[in-house]
Amino acid sequence: MHLSFQTHNYTVTHAGETVQLLRKEFALLHYLFTNANHSFTRDQLLDAVWQSEAPSDRTVDDHIYRLRKKLNDWKHVITIETVKGYGYRLAIHHTEKTSPFVHDEEFRRLTSDLFNKYHLFGQGEALNILLQQDSLGIEVERDKRASIAFMQGDMWSFIDAGEISFPEKALFLFYIYIIITNQPEKIIPYFEKALRRDVFSSETSDEARILSPITFYILGRDFVKAKEHLHLAYKDVPNDHGFYPFLQLNKMMYHMCLKNSSEVTLIINEMNEFFSEKPYQREFGLFHVLKGLYTVQLGDNEQGKQEIVKGFTIIRQTRFKSHVFLAIRICLFMLEYDIKEPDLFTQCKAEWHTLNKDYNFVDIEVAVEQQIREFV
Repeated sequence: MHLSFQTHNYTVTHAGETVQLLRKEFALLHYLFTNANHSFTRDQLLDAVWQSEAPSDRTVDDHIYRLRKKLNDWKHVITIETVKGYGYRLAIHHTEKTSPFVHDEEFRRLTSDLFNKYHLFGQGEALNILLQQDSLGIEVERDKRASIAFMQGDMWSFIDAGEISFPEKALFLFYIYIIITNQPEKIIPYFEKALRRDVFSSETSDEARILSPITFYILGRDFVKAKEHLHLAYKDVPNDHGFYPFLQLNKMMYHMCLKNSSEVTLIINEMNEFFSEKPYQREFGLFHVLKGLYTVQLGDNEQGKQEIVKGFTIIRQTRFKSHVFLAIRICLFMLEYDIKEPDLFTQCKAEWHTLNKDYNFVDIEVAVEQQIREFV
């Protein structure tokens, strides 16, 4: 059973149907869903959802009552039950529904190709619609579950997902950590060890070996190793490969950090032509963010800010929440070390602070590090 939580507008979606919630209703449902089938007292729910506030026990009861009314059409798959003498729990009702296409190899291949194409072009909304429409008979292949969960940005559900093995989600755990931490250099030795031990799934091993080290070393400001892996990557990645645009963006960021203006300008010209032919929206949005940061670096603050806003608009339209996090982290990284624009830096920190209130990055960092230490 799948619920999609949209934190930007407090809506929840299941099977193509969307329910609008108030902020605290949304937070309460998300907490109960993340801890499905666990019972909580009213005090525990108050502590989890109404931190630093002083509501009454009745507050929980009122919010549960409103949630039950709003989720009534989904009661065949999800209900909030009263635990007599204790509190509440959210129950998920699993129903057996087998697709008539489950053994159809041609249908499986076609849907796999469709998923890959939507993913390549950054069409997250289309992917979400496919996932939510049970009537289409499309079942997500096991090796794609981790990347889709990461894309949707529901970090806690992804971290706690027992049905996704560690090799399948290892690379995405490293990405989560490197994006949210203030100490990226702390996790890099674990990533290097994971590469040596070959812990990554077959679906993610190429990305872990070719692309990810560059991003991680740049964010860890180890430019010597970043340069080394850039050189190695271009031996494996031709310009018609799906990795190519993100590789180019890594190279662009690397040269921006080193103030190599001629190299950055060359990449911008190449990528303008590339995206005119292959509009991969996730990378296209990140490209505009980086181009905007570079324009600010050159001293044209207003034009640069317009480019950055355009980039974030494109990224948000893809519905890849993972890339919104990444784009903000890149902005903070560049503005802290390589570009001096205090107002823009303050805006980015404020946006990051808002995300932190919704996600609690400190707790996520601890949980991710614990999993990585355990398996690596």
